[in-house]
Amino acid sequence: MDTKQTPHAPVHFPHSRRHSDHHPRDPIPTSRVHVRRARLAAFAFLVVLCILLNSLTRTTQTRMAQATQTQTPRPTGPLSISIPWTPPFASTSVPQIHASISGHHFELPVDTGSTGLLIGAPLLPSIAPPEGTPSFQYFSSSNNFYSGRLVNLAVTFHGAHGSTATANVPVLVVDKSVKCPWYDPERDGAACPPNPDPHGPEPELRDTGKIMYMGVGFGRNVLGDKRVNGAPSGNPFLNIESINNQPIHATKDPRTCKFRIGYTLSTLGVDLGLTDSNTQGFKWVDLDPGTTHSSDMRDWAMVDMCFSFSFLDIHDQDQDQSVNCGKALIDTGIEHMYIRTGTNLSIPSITIPNPNPDGYAKEVQRVKPGTKIAVGFPTLVGDRENSVAVHEFVVGDGEKRVEAPSYVVPEKPRVGVAPYVNTGRNFLWRYEVAFDAVEGRFGFRETNKKTTLSQSLGSSLSNAPNHEHHSPSSHPNL
Repeated sequence: MDTKQTPHAPVHFPHSRRHSDHHPRDPIPTSRVHVRRARLAAFAFLVVLCILLNSLTRTTQTRMAQATQTQTPRPTGPLSISIPWTPPFASTSVPQIHASISGHHFELPVDTGSTGLLIGAPLLPSIAPPEGTPSFQYFSSSNNFYSGRLVNLAVTFHGAHGSTATANVPVLVVDKSVKCPWYDPERDGAACPPNPDPHGPEPELRDTGKIMYMGVGFGRNVLGDKRVNGAPSGNPFLNIESINNQPIHATKDPRTCKFRIGYTLSTLGVDLGLTDSNTQGFKWVDLDPGTTHSSDMRDWAMVDMCFSFSFLDIHDQDQDQSVNCGKALIDTGIEHMYIRTGTNLSIPSITIPNPNPDGYAKEVQRVKPGTKIAVGFPTLVGDRENSVAVHEFVVGDGEKRVEAPSYVVPEKPRVGVAPYVNTGRNFLWRYEVAFDAVEGRFGFRETNKKTTLSQSLGSSLSNAPNHEHHSPSSHPNL
């Protein structure tokens, strides 16, 4: 330590000590006594100052060391990765991302209309047949019934620039699958029952080597649903354990986790983990707690919405709009829309031959072309100043506006059941969306990407033989 002494006033001696007339034992003159005392005082002051400074330095170093030991290590970068669609997003197919499970690589379809991961047993040969807990799942939109075993597996998602995110979730390893249009989830159990129509077809056996499906939606479980993989604990996007091999150290309370549980979706891909950067510009709608929120704080209900519809009468006059409020689902699993009004209303519809060659019904209903539909989040009132986002289109405009659904299916109104809208995936051409599983929010951000219809109809793997594309919903005839 470099210290500087305070300069003293110069002291003048009349004679040098060598020529002093005094004997060494003679009394020292008073002036010299003052000088010596001053020097001793200065020396003592410096000693005390050094002791104090040394003590302060040691105390500071000790406190810094203690703080270093008790602080949680900070991440070296934002705990989020961007995962591009492979191939690029298209209206005609379920978007996919690259992932690996048990050393096997897949292009997994990302379906926000359901929850849970299903993989055909032949695609995971390292999983022995006895392994896992017996389970089953049924999807009414495709009439497909699955039976197999739930096995906890690590799922690694591969993002841009070699980044990775790894989740650990129960996977339904499918041993058998049949097409079972007459299955009733409220009545039937863990197997497809015989066809009640004695002249009808038998259950159609399906190739499990082509089954690959991942649901990442929220609010899809219902009260009393015992499917483990249908709850947040079965959602791969909500159970990330590491980013770029850096453990996240998840806690029971997601608010204390350094990884912000949630994701964003756009026509470019997925961001896993929310940050200030990837959520900039989003406008948020608060969500209601989900059915199991008391035991799992990541469980949130679907987003609130209100919609209106109008149509031209025979005199080309716009009929009054009727507002219906309920819940909405932004569903990447389908390119069309489902809509359900209140019991006191009916939306203009027509009946057509079923265009689906594999459909169970001979005829189906569609919302009448020319009907104007507007969906507001969370509401749609007055000048819409309270709306965070508004999705408007005219049925049948899908060939002109890429954000419009390919067609709209009307659901039959039911007593005690609220209005409902499933927008389909084309909604992402208009808005990017985000799900915040920590605070229970759903965000909307207008897309910056200008696209044309030809771009929206880009490369598609919708008919690829090794992918299972569907979304669960209450449409047993489709």
